[in-house]
Amino acid sequence: LAQSADCLISLGRKDEALGNYREIASMLSPDCYDYFFYSGLLEYFSGNREAAAENFEKALKFAPNDERARRNLEECKGK
Repeated sequence: LAQSADCLISLGRKDEALGNYREIASMLSPDCYDYFFYSGLLEYFSGNREAAAENFEKALKFAPNDERARRNLEECKGK
């Protein structure tokens, strides 16, 4: 699902990708990196950058060296 969502985003099919991100987040426990990372993507592509940044920050607590979460956080904050 994650790869499919990433491909859909690159094709400009945001609404379909959001469905995949929602499904991924719903299957995960809310106490792990993946939950916060995919919730961050869901918020980001929904246009809610503040909530996305909060989720990426939480993801980084589980994986402090993760470049994807760090890059996405910087994007949310306009860096």
